[in-house]
Amino acid sequence: MVAGADLAAVVVVGAPVDRKKQERARRMCMERLMYELGEMSVARVLLESRTSSLNGKDLAMVEALRGSRIMPTGLYVGHASPLAEPMLWIADAVAGAVSAARDGQHEFVTGIKHLVMTIEIPVR
Repeated sequence: MVAGADLAAVVVVGAPVDRKKQERARRMCMERLMYELGEMSVARVLLESRTSSLNGKDLAMVEALRGSRIMPTGLYVGHASPLAEPMLWIADAVAGAVSAARDGQHEFVTGIKHLVMTIEIPVR
């Protein structure tokens, strides 16, 4: 179903990730993702909702990115539950396929390669 959709997917992979630095890795990936989405003239981004304090950290990061002009000021960023926003299912499916391919299981990503731009960044 994803392979036939009219969409483009950007996956930012930050590796390797130390378990103690997962939030730092998320912020680094988010920085690159928001930059790329801005370059693609995306108008609206929904992140999967987490806890209210972690959602707050995401939004603080977004404001910092806007302030440093890494992302456009008009790019809307919010949070949603996958139960309320089914498009988040696609993001999970694409991320899972890319992750599986990194582990040698390419059958999941083969059909969607034409939709996916994967960017790898080092996580410090």
